Amino acid sequence: MQTRQATARLILAALALAAAAEAGATSVLLLTAGPGRAQLLVDDSTLRGLRTGERSPEGVALVTATTESATLIVDGRETVLRLGERNDGKVTLFADRDRRFRARVQVNGTPAIGLIDTGAEAVTIGRRLATALGIDYAQGRRAKLNTVVGPVPGFLVTLDSVKIGPIELAAVPAVVADSDAADFGLVLVGTSFLGRVHFEQRGNRLTLIPWK
Repeated sequence: MQTRQATARLILAALALAAAAEAGATSVLLLTAGPGRAQLLVDDSTLRGLRTGERSPEGVALVTATTESATLIVDGRETVLRLGERNDGKVTLFADRDRRFRARVQVNGTPAIGLIDTGAEAVTIGRRLATALGIDYAQGRRAKLNTVVGPVPGFLVTLDSVKIGPIELAAVPAVVADSDAADFGLVLVGTSFLGRVHFEQRGNRLTLIPWK
């Protein structure tokens, strides 16, 4: 059985490598997956549904898949993607029902839920969430945040790191709002992070692209 699977992988890799030689690098986003199947967005433009052993016209082959991840051969190389991941170092987010973009983030290595907020000058976190994330905000310089409900007191801090997908930035300026309001229950990802990446929006998709 193992010999048969290894042979299948070699055949898929050879076919994918031949296809890759005729084209440039192929980008792949794993949208959904299940036992033996996966739905992909190829080159940010084409939806492809593959089953184990199948290869798309772009040369992307599906080796195996579970409900959480898929093993693919892209441009002749085997890669494992989890749901929502890409193979090119970029991050693609999809708008929710209220047309806002949420993302799984890590702040100083601790996971949280983030909300993309291009109107915020800095990454902004409420004091309760900041405490949960282990941020010693009380040592920061006092400041005032201008919000839609008026000025809110806060503290200026510098986060060791903020990470979304494979994109990780160090020394990110942030503000901890001295408030427990629901508006500050998520990590608001403002321009102190977004200003250090490229991003482009196509309809309900927002793609973050690391600087090279």
